[in-house]
Amino acid sequence: MISRRTLIGWGSAAFAAGAATLARSRATLGAMERSLEPSPAPPPVDGHAAVVTPNGGTLPFHTIGDAKVFHLVAEPLRHQIAPGLTIDAWGYNG
Repeated sequence: MISRRTLIGWGSAAFAAGAATLARSRATLGAMERSLEPSPAPPPVDGHAAVVTPNGGTLPFHTIGDAKVFHLVAEPLRHQIAPGLTIDAWGYNG
């Protein structure tokens, strides 16, 4: 038979574990939301808008007439999509 004291102790432990998990989830969500905030647009290059890449840099290009020409190299990489969550993926130019 389980005593009332044991049952209350288990319930308290379960509540504490749930509260800690919720706090970690909220911290992770906040970090993810901050990482999705847009960066300021870079200045135009040769009269054309620069292409912004996810890491905040700009992708170099040259122009032929009115067209932008990019040199893309596809390669495997490890990418952190959220704090503590890293995946194997394919990307361009690192």
